[in-house]
Amino acid sequence: MFFVSGGAFNGKKEWVRHNLIPCQNTRWISYFQNQEKLFTIKECKHPTIIFEGIEYGLYHTMLSNEIMSLKELRNQFRENVIWWQEWERQEKHRRVIWIGSDISKGIVPMEKNERNWRDLTGWCYQDLVNEVEHVFTIWYGISTKLK
Repeated sequence: MFFVSGGAFNGKKEWVRHNLIPCQNTRWISYFQNQEKLFTIKECKHPTIIFEGIEYGLYHTMLSNEIMSLKELRNQFRENVIWWQEWERQEKHRRVIWIGSDISKGIVPMEKNERNWRDLTGWCYQDLVNEVEHVFTIWYGISTKLK
């Protein structure tokens, strides 16, 4: 599995297209374009699946699950990552790529939901980094391999 992060509009999507996609047979799920919750997809017929805009998937999931605590949402995210890790390991040609913008820099938001989103995203990214094999940051189109 791969995790690609960096600033918004810094070329993550384009970098992934040029460097990580082995074939055209890819399922690309963008949480920018819809308000789908992050944990709803549990199958893929394509050898490569890409989750783009994870931070927005977390945001929509957090807002729609007001009963769940941030800790429960984090655990659910971790379980989802492990599920996809197992899916990837079942066949040699499978690949899972996670793309998320770094939202941890800058001024801490005043609104509680925005702070919770920022915290949840940071914790989930930490868990993701622990599980994936490769981590890259992209700044201004330039990649740096972290893991």
